[in-house]
Amino acid sequence: MELMSVVFSSALVFLAVLVQHFNNVYRKGTRYVLSSRSESPGTDGFTGRATRTLQNNLESCAMYAPVALAVVVLHKQSTLSFYAALFYVLARVVFAFCYWFNISGVRSTAWLIGMISVGTMMAVVLL
Repeated sequence: MELMSVVFSSALVFLAVLVQHFNNVYRKGTRYVLSSRSESPGTDGFTGRATRTLQNNLESCAMYAPVALAVVVLHKQSTLSFYAALFYVLARVVFAFCYWFNISGVRSTAWLIGMISVGTMMAVVLL
């Protein structure tokens, strides 16, 4: 699960890229998407949430992937790391959908669970 969670984390970033891209195509048109995009697509509404979801997923993946890979490379997989990886993936999926659909309270809780999972994986590696 630990290694697959890295793949799922990357897949979630990829999904966030697609959501943001297709939203830009829908809102701004193909011409905008094919341009240099020197004009911002906007920070309000779904467009802004899609952009922030992608950014947050990138940041989270950058924190999570190295420690999850370290767990695998160092052969430190355990029941704790398995569940931390599982909860991380589930929390990030919930986070993304809640961000896209503007469900703030659940989104913040999912973010916290994801961060606790990252911290747990760090502890597994370091202890």
